[in-house]
Amino acid sequence: MRAAFRGAIVGLMLLSFTGCTTLQTIEDFSPSVLEQRIEVGDRVHVVARSGKDYDLTVTRVDGAMLEGHNDAGKRYKIPFEAILHVEVAEADVVASAFATLVTVFAVATAIVVYAIITWADEDD
Repeated sequence: MRAAFRGAIVGLMLLSFTGCTTLQTIEDFSPSVLEQRIEVGDRVHVVARSGKDYDLTVTRVDGAMLEGHNDAGKRYKIPFEAILHVEVAEADVVASAFATLVTVFAVATAIVVYAIITWADEDD
């Protein structure tokens, strides 16, 4: 029982370290806006005018193009004029805070339940 309880607590605590992200659409993807909104290291989803989709980690943004690589390491350079749609993965602070609060409440509840069960076993 104690091993299962410890495993549950560890699992719940690991959940509290996860962050929630959402894809935020950039409506105006002119070069100046993209340079302000997208930074090196950001995760982006790009739809090119050719119809191709790219999920990239940004390695460079300049006045003419967006550069990045996919999860397999393949590098891409996409000129701004070839971009039809851009979404940037951004942290959702409200969802992350809510998930943390729920996790803390769940851990506290588990500790109380475990303490009640343990004390009840000691009385026998």
